[in-house]
Amino acid sequence: MKHIKDYLVESCIEFEAKVAIVSKKSELTYGELLNSAQKITRYIGTQKHIGICFKDPLSFSKSYLAVLMSESTVVLISNNATKYEVEQLISKARCDFILTDRPDFLNESNKFVSIENIKEIDWNYSKSGQKMTYKEIPILLQTSGSTSIPKIIKLSHEALYENAMAHNLHLNITSDNIALITTPVTSSFGHTTQFLSQLLIGGQIIFLSSPFTVGDFYQVVESFNVNTTGLVATQLQLLINRPFCKNIESLRYIICAGGPITNKDIQQLALKMPNTEVLRAYGLTEAGPRVTCCRPGVKSDFGTSGTPLRGVKIKIAREDGENCKEGEAGEIMVSSPAIFKGYYLNKLATAEVLSKGWLRTGDIGFIKGDNLTVIGRDSNKIIVGGFTVYSEEVEEFIMSIPGVKDVVAYGIKDNLYGENVAIDCELEEKSKLDCDVIKKICRQDLSSYKVPSKINIVEKVKRSETGKLIRKKLGVLSYDK
Repeated sequence: MKHIKDYLVESCIEFEAKVAIVSKKSELTYGELLNSAQKITRYIGTQKHIGICFKDPLSFSKSYLAVLMSESTVVLISNNATKYEVEQLISKARCDFILTDRPDFLNESNKFVSIENIKEIDWNYSKSGQKMTYKEIPILLQTSGSTSIPKIIKLSHEALYENAMAHNLHLNITSDNIALITTPVTSSFGHTTQFLSQLLIGGQIIFLSSPFTVGDFYQVVESFNVNTTGLVATQLQLLINRPFCKNIESLRYIICAGGPITNKDIQQLALKMPNTEVLRAYGLTEAGPRVTCCRPGVKSDFGTSGTPLRGVKIKIAREDGENCKEGEAGEIMVSSPAIFKGYYLNKLATAEVLSKGWLRTGDIGFIKGDNLTVIGRDSNKIIVGGFTVYSEEVEEFIMSIPGVKDVVAYGIKDNLYGENVAIDCELEEKSKLDCDVIKKICRQDLSSYKVPSKINIVEKVKRSETGKLIRKKLGVLSYDK
């Protein structure tokens, strides 16, 4: 199979004069994207692990293509990541250097390089320590945050191409499509089924400035005649809660993923935007990410997570491993060309979820006919405004704070974000820590969505006889006052 960069270069050549990317008042044609990437490629060597972390979408796009064209592996890094989180990822992903536009990083060390100063990279250094990862794995994407043993997803050329193109086929998306990206392109949702899927077919990408506001959303959709976009549940809630909604005729689909959305929410938005279909999708980073999606114009898909994309097989398994009957709930198992190739340098974790070509998702659901309905998920996973947080990563960080004896993290319901992080914390006998101090420490080294919104100081964190944490069920936190 061809490498993903070959498909992207072909697209840039075929659609050379067409505008590929728009951000604020700047734009980049496919030809300009290719030329800019070629210039960067001259200076970064080959067969590296190169992180890219940009606030500016145009710089991100140039660097992304450049790294792939140099036959190096892209390590996607959130532009909101803290120094602590980036340092952890650099180490675990074995990054040679980071291309970035963040001033706070550029002043740290020669590991951080701006594309404006790309010529300053030492050529001998750029040829040293070559890695053979790119041959099979062009993208490394961290899924579980800043633990001492982070899970880094390995995505193959085939997985990226198949999932992006299957997404386009499922929704009848062609090169005429104008897509609005509102979610991070360093997440699998934003990267593969929005950013990459558009570039592969010569579509146009419009980036919405963050933070997301309803006013900006409508203004950009209307100005650029946007056809499709992907939103997380939090963003949909903001649209629903706004007293006035514009019924924009150009907007055909809103793909909703990254967290649960109710049937009532979809119906409410449909009343405000009758020309736009809200299509629920299901997936996870390890699966490419897209597994299923509701089909445009198919009323029978409503209330479900849709049907499998091309090449995707799903089965529902009982705890004993036997297949469930139709309509019977069990663990969702997925097999497809888009399944990840494992966790980077973590064979043990890989073996826990991959077996004979099937991915254990940890999510609970059932199948009726061709449709998948998701009814639950791994209780250790917390979805905060579309961002995935694992309880273990929060617990490990809290345990690194002097004076903490034990901790358990869990999700609590939140009317705006869907869920939020909460912790029960047991302190050492003479500890002077309190909730405010713990939260302050978290804010220094964790991304904002990982910082616990609720901290309970408890006498004893509950554990089972075998020492396993007894996790709380989803609690309730409401901002309605």
